[in-house]
Amino acid sequence: MRTAICQFYSFALAQRIIDWREANGPFTEVSQLMEVAGIGDAVYSGLVDLVSL
Repeated sequence: MRTAICQFYSFALAQRIIDWREANGPFTEVSQLMEVAGIGDAVYSGLVDLVSL
């Protein structure tokens, strides 16, 4: 997932996703990405097709 995110967004966003996972455990639903700082509706809509659990 990190590579796909970095390709279209930034390493900083990928790091925030990793930080969230370290603090909260693995994602159980793709919609949990919305809980990561910097992921709002626009970013989420771009990421949702890149992510699978």
